[in-house]
Amino acid sequence: MRAQRPSGAAAALAEQAYWLAEDGELGAALEMYRAALRRDPGNAGLMVDVGATLHRMGDAESALRSYDEALRAAPGLAVALLDKGAALYSLGMYAEAAGCCREALAADPGCREAGRLLADSKRRSRRRAPGRRAPARPR
Repeated sequence: MRAQRPSGAAAALAEQAYWLAEDGELGAALEMYRAALRRDPGNAGLMVDVGATLHRMGDAESALRSYDEALRAAPGLAVALLDKGAALYSLGMYAEAAGCCREALAADPGCREAGRLLADSKRRSRRRAPGRRAPARPR
């Protein structure tokens, strides 16, 4: 499933927000994305954009709420699942991140980014698993 594109005034606001974010003006971009979302409140793609901006601003927990909102609006939306996985990963929640990546790959089997994040999440999750012993050193 692909995210729906905003139309009309929401599309113009989203485009402005994109360029603000590209220029590093994340606070202004966030406000512009939120304004676009007010004009197109059910748009899961805009919800993902809000989440991605929050994540770039260092607020992964708020980003997760935005991704969850997007997934309620558009269940199985690959980009929302991938970005949610990235936010979970940044919070050190590797097993949960891997689960999101698996779902993203089920929705979009060609998503290389989800495959890479899944592999890294699994690697890190194994390292942090409680009760795991370090491998024996060769003598």
